[in-house]
Amino acid sequence: MISTGKLKLVLDTPIEDYNVNGFISPDGKIMGIDRGKYEKTDNIKDNIETYMSTTLYPVLSEEEVSKKIEEMLAGRTLSPEEKKELGIKAE
Repeated sequence: MISTGKLKLVLDTPIEDYNVNGFISPDGKIMGIDRGKYEKTDNIKDNIETYMSTTLYPVLSEEEVSKKIEEMLAGRTLSPEEKKELGIKAE
């Protein structure tokens, strides 16, 4: 949720072993999401240490996203099937 208290976005993650944590930076430019939980067992001390890794993603404006898409496609046009597969509305 953002400061308004209204839910803006829900991210569906494939991680089912634990509740995934995430955050958006105060300036709204970076989003961080848990990517993995790792456990390391120390057989000598009989301890288990748990580590979490977080991946950071830039939060882009629609204009920035469009520019990135154009760069990735390099002038190529996606077919309606490709757009459907990627979840892009074919107009």
